Amino acid sequence: MRAILLILLLTSAASADEMSPIGCNALGVSAANAADRLEDVLKTMHGAAFRAAVPHMPPSAQPAAADVDDTRKVAEISVSDYAKALRDFSEKIKNWGK
Repeated sequence: MRAILLILLLTSAASADEMSPIGCNALGVSAANAADRLEDVLKTMHGAAFRAAVPHMPPSAQPAAADVDDTRKVAEISVSDYAKALRDFSEKIKNWGK
């Protein structure tokens, strides 16, 4: 995932050279807004209620519930990394361009 984001940043830098600083700043604001929305999504992904319910599930459902929780954790990490990459991109693109 980080490799893909790095590639996007490197390719964006070449095209950012052709953008005005106003365009680059607008793109940076858009990326920061997207990061804010992702952070709002992260707040809903903690899963405390789900984890509290697992002990009360039928024993046959508990292994599957653990898999669901593991998947949720991986998704949470991925969304967090993506939000951080958007914030980094937002900072780096500010006042870029000609």
